[in-house]
Amino acid sequence: MQNDHSVNGTRVEPDESALIIGSNGDFRLCMPEYGDDEEVPYQVAIISAIWLKLRNDENWAGRIVEEAFADD
Repeated sequence: MQNDHSVNGTRVEPDESALIIGSNGDFRLCMPEYGDDEEVPYQVAIISAIWLKLRNDENWAGRIVEEAFADD
């Protein structure tokens, strides 16, 4: 995604992954399709786990934010 930002947005390349927050506040995960025999990179697994947790536990993100900014 380096240097791919323009007035039309940021392009996610076919071999890149991104956790995207839409203008309506919804989260969306973009990632390449991995074959059955391909290993999913650790970093992609992390953002996938975050996306799944956000979808399945509405309060999880709030707890994480509260904990991260508790001293502010």
